[in-house]
This record gives sequence, C-alpha cells and structure tokens, in this order.
Amino acid sequence: MPKEIIRLFAKREPDFKKINSSNKNKSFAIEPDDFSSLTDFNPDGFRRCYGPYKKKNKKTNAYQIYFLGGHPIHEYFSMEILNRLGINTPTTRLTKIQDQYSLDQTGNAPWLDTIASKGIEGYMSMKKLMAGETYQIDTKKQIIIDVKNKSEYKISGNAFGSDIAATLLEDGDYQPSGNNFGLIRVGNRFYTMAIDKEKSSFSGKDYKTLYNCISFKDIIFNDKLFESKTQEQSFFIVHQLSKALENNADGQSDVDHMFCNSRVMATPTLADECKSMCENFKSTAKSLITYFSENKNYDFKSYEEREKIREAIAEKIIGYLPLPDHFDTQTLKEIISEDLRAPYYQSFFADKKKKEISPADLKNNALLSAMIIDLKRELHLPIFLKKECQQVMIHYRHYKNRFFGLRWLNTSRESIEAAEKIMNAKSDTERYDIATSYVKQHPEKAFAKELSKFGIAK
Repeated sequence: MPKEIIRLFAKREPDFKKINSSNKNKSFAIEPDDFSSLTDFNPDGFRRCYGPYKKKNKKTNAYQIYFLGGHPIHEYFSMEILNRLGINTPTTRLTKIQDQYSLDQTGNAPWLDTIASKGIEGYMSMKKLMAGETYQIDTKKQIIIDVKNKSEYKISGNAFGSDIAATLLEDGDYQPSGNNFGLIRVGNRFYTMAIDKEKSSFSGKDYKTLYNCISFKDIIFNDKLFESKTQEQSFFIVHQLSKALENNADGQSDVDHMFCNSRVMATPTLADECKSMCENFKSTAKSLITYFSENKNYDFKSYEEREKIREAIAEKIIGYLPLPDHFDTQTLKEIISEDLRAPYYQSFFADKKKKEISPADLKNNALLSAMIIDLKRELHLPIFLKKECQQVMIHYRHYKNRFFGLRWLNTSRESIEAAEKIMNAKSDTERYDIATSYVKQHPEKAFAKELSKFGIAK
C-alpha cells in the first residue's frame, strides 16, 4: 500500500515529554553561529522579523530552516501550551541575533534575545485561504474546498475552539483571519498550525476579564472562523487544560513540567521568569475552567464519559480498516475522535435532540458506516460496499445457473452461504463483519482470496 497515499500529519510531542537522561541538562538555546542567513528577508517592512535561516545538524550535516524574529522569550511557553492543548505549533528555540536597525552606546549593533521557530513546509495562512485562489474555507461546514475540482477536505487540529486558547494566553494579536494562524495539507486532510505568539502574555488575569476585553472580542471572538464551533470543540480545550493541571505520579502537573523542566532551567533567559509565569498561567487557567463550569455547562465527568464513547467508536472503526502494519493508529484514533466533536456527523447521532454523542452510537450502523466510508476514501483504502458485493453475486449467479468461466468461486456450501449473507446484509458494517468472519475461517478458499482483494481481513 503506497505510503504517500495514506500519510497522516506527524504532530510533535511537547518538549517536556522528550526529556531523557542524555539531554536533561541541555539548554533550549541555539548558538548564533549555528545559523546562516538565506536572504535579506524582511516581509512587509517588519523590523522584528529576521526571516529564514539555515541550521546545520552537526550529526547528519542536514539543514533545517528556522525563522528568526525579535520576539520576547515567553513565546516559547505559549507555543508549548498550545501544543499541549491540541493546537499544532512549530518547534521553538531561543538564540541571539544582532539588531541591524539600531546601535548601542558603543556604536555597535546590539545582540538581542530572539525566538527561532522551525519552518513549516506547506504552511498556508488563513488570510491566504480566505482569499480563495486555490482553496476556500467553509467555516460553517468546517471544510476546505479545492477551487478547481471542488474536492472537500476535513480540518484537524482544533482550529475552531482555538479562540479559547488564544484568550487564555492573552494573545491580542491572534488574528485568525491573518497570517499567524493557518493550515497545512498532509494527504487528504488539513491540519491547524499556529505561529508567532509574541503578543501573548502571562499576567494572571481572570479569564472572565479577558473574555470581556473589547479588543479581544474585536480581534478574536468576532472572527467568523469560530462561528460554527460545537460545544464539544470548546469543551475539548477546557478538558485538556483541566488534565494539564492535574498532578502526575511525580506530584507535578504537565503545566509544571512545561514551565519548569530541567531543560528550561538550563536556559538562563527562560529560567529567570519561568516560575512566576507558571503561577500566573495557572491562575488564569483555573479561572477559565471555573468560567466554563458556571456559564457554559462544562462538567469534567460527563465530558469525560462522552470522550470515552468517542474513543471506543474510533477503536471500533479502526478495526474495520485494512491498515498496513506499523500504521499510526493512535494518531488516527485522535483524528476520528476530533471528527466526532465536529459537526461532520451530528446528523447521524442517535440523540437527535441534543445532537450529542451517546452510548447508543456505539452500535449506530449508519454512523459507523458513514465514517468508515469517508476514512477509506480519504486514506485511499479498499472499499467493500454493496457495489463490490454485486461483483461477488455475479460469480454466485454463474454458479447457481451452472455457467462456466470465472472459476475462482469455490462451490462449497460455506461459500454459497457467505455470499448470500453478504449480499443480504442490512448495513456495510454488518456486510464487512460477515466477510471478515468467512475469510478468517476459510482463508484457503478461492472465494476468501477474492474477498481479500477488497481489504477484508488483511
């Protein structure tokens, strides 16, 4: 099965989860000499953006592209928080660069603390997407549409609830319709990517105060990108934040590890302020959870129950997909769960009144079939549906009428019964189950080998 057809976006792990015995005391700073400028890049005359630089890997001699900008160092923490909340961000490091636009008291260009963000291949800003030259975004349906061939693509990466995260970070420059929030296409899906968090802050302000801030409403909440977000998409961000604040087995939360891990402490400019930033962030985060509990009907326990249903459905669906060995099923599970929080499949839910996932959906054949078909098409996997069953029945009729040719159909009673059951199944999932059972029980049969061509029991 071609790898390029079924690619998924390889999201990065938060930095604190990659710390081990060999790097635990390594700084997050990169020496300026490790970078070499590509161009005199300075988009739109912005003085604080220094543009793309090459960084050579000393072990492999390969180059990576980083964008350097004169941003405050707390941008590093903002990137890590967004990533932990399910909103993709590039790897961010610290370095220094000479400011060629000003001179210090000695007449030399001063060295400034600078953020270096790894380049994102294929990044398209939301501003460019909304221009509609190559793609258009339908914010109501939460899909991307190819202008030429009208193909539709789903969006992953929690874009539509990210206004909550932006407010949590006090990011008055979030600009979801601008350049610092966008998408990348990998395979047949688009994934959210947030960049440039230099205007974020950790003041410790109450979330309700931030939510009622007029400038935030103008820049963030009034943006049409968020008009269609579902309750579950909002609650996902809140729930991830709740879990990030929970203490782990070592008595520290993920938030503690993000702000005050050993590598942060080995980076002087981060270590100086990490503890106060951490406490301020926790204060705002707790007030956000309180706000949603009191004003938006958020309940940790009931949301967790619905999330477990989504995860169970995702596992069930993955079981129906003829995936190759070593496929990243964990990422696919997260994608399916996110699709179930989006509006894509609400019309299939058993609970028509609330349009909310429920235990009944674990056996909802209409929902399962729709999602299986969509994922098979998206991943270019074989689809075994009623049309394919018609091919099976052509051979079956040849047998019944004693025609010759097309001799692969085994004339055993098991083959005949399986063909009849497959054709008469009430749903695609039931049809798939019958075919899978037959192939597993009779793998040597010619009929089973033919069914395997449709991805049955790989």
